[in-house]
Amino acid sequence: MADDNVQSSFRAPGDVILSRVSLHRKSGSDGIDIRPFMIELNLFEDLFSPAMSGTILFSDSIALSSTFPLVGGESVQIEFKTPESTDSSIIRKKFVIYKLESKMMFGSKSVYVAHLISEFAYLDTMKILSKKVSGNIINIIKTLLEKDLNIDFKEIPLLYDPAEDTRNNVSFIIPNWSPLTALNKITTLATDPDTILTDGELAGYLFFECNKGLNYWSLSSLTVLKNGGPRTKGNIYYYDRNPNRENGMRDFKSEMQQIQELRIDTQYDMLDRMVTGVYRDEVIDFDIIKKTATRLPAYDYMKSVNTKMYSMNDYPISPKGSDFGAGKLNHHVSFNRAITAVDPSLGAVKNRIVLGLLNSVCIEIVIHGRTDISVGDQIYINVPDMTNSEPGTSTFDNVISGNYVITAIQHRLNEFKHSMVMRVATDSYSIDIT
Repeated sequence: MADDNVQSSFRAPGDVILSRVSLHRKSGSDGIDIRPFMIELNLFEDLFSPAMSGTILFSDSIALSSTFPLVGGESVQIEFKTPESTDSSIIRKKFVIYKLESKMMFGSKSVYVAHLISEFAYLDTMKILSKKVSGNIINIIKTLLEKDLNIDFKEIPLLYDPAEDTRNNVSFIIPNWSPLTALNKITTLATDPDTILTDGELAGYLFFECNKGLNYWSLSSLTVLKNGGPRTKGNIYYYDRNPNRENGMRDFKSEMQQIQELRIDTQYDMLDRMVTGVYRDEVIDFDIIKKTATRLPAYDYMKSVNTKMYSMNDYPISPKGSDFGAGKLNHHVSFNRAITAVDPSLGAVKNRIVLGLLNSVCIEIVIHGRTDISVGDQIYINVPDMTNSEPGTSTFDNVISGNYVITAIQHRLNEFKHSMVMRVATDSYSIDIT
């Protein structure tokens, strides 16, 4: 049902080739093209969510209630790309309608809001696992996805770097969890073979879905710039209050790098990071079989020899000074060691520390849509210096301009236009302010 007779070249930034939005019954029979009735399509991808989701706002011009009644569980197939981009940047996704939120009447037309979720996440709600799994973590993840969630990796690829294969094996009992719940728990137990967070401690991994497929990446690959690496992008974005057109001609490449809207959500929140144990953290493990308590090695940012390991820019936002050094030492109780046989300090506690540092600076931007980037990618942002009011000039804030990782994207599409609301975050500054 993909339509090839559509615009294939740029007319303006934000153009999109929306070649498929089709609605299919559970039986898998031929669907109907709902592009002519679609008002707006929103797709959401998030670094901290295992599955993508979305909404479609469309008008009922063909009396769906009688010709194609929506009862839940119908599938929606979507395909789109940025004009003049490579075939590898095409976004192809299959979702399931799990909720029909409302039916609004406008004159003689009805308008639906259909809520979407990735097909495998819909299936996940119907399965409960109670079994033992053991072996290398990436192999366990592949088995859960293929056998328990029926994922075909030819259709939804699993993206990971074999060079970052986890160093540890696990023996783990899944206690009546859904496959994705089990997968997320097991992922927190994985340890990166090359990246040390503190002496003798290693950082974990994240599992998430982006517009290119399923992702299993170490936290270091997301936050450490690797020249030419799979997550490093050369995209530089500017928020320029005084854009220029050389010789009166439009430069599409330059316009695609323009930020339409920018909002700094968080520049720093030291109290939150101290209270939640980002700087100082400790786990006390209770062995429910031996009835013993063990105090595991505490993490102390001040004493770590690798505080720059996760720096996306040159200067980490280090908690220097007595106020930060005396930050609260959080204690976390674990009862799972006897079941998992894995040191819990290598799991969720460590992930929380690294992700807490990553969100030191959070920015939300709106840009022209493009299909060659996704959550987890790294970009460079020039943040404007708002103190400069001189006409005809644009200067940038040297402190928070720098490298960022994309943590969330909202794709907003209609039949001809595509825009993106992106949330980006970083763990460091571009200049030394200490």
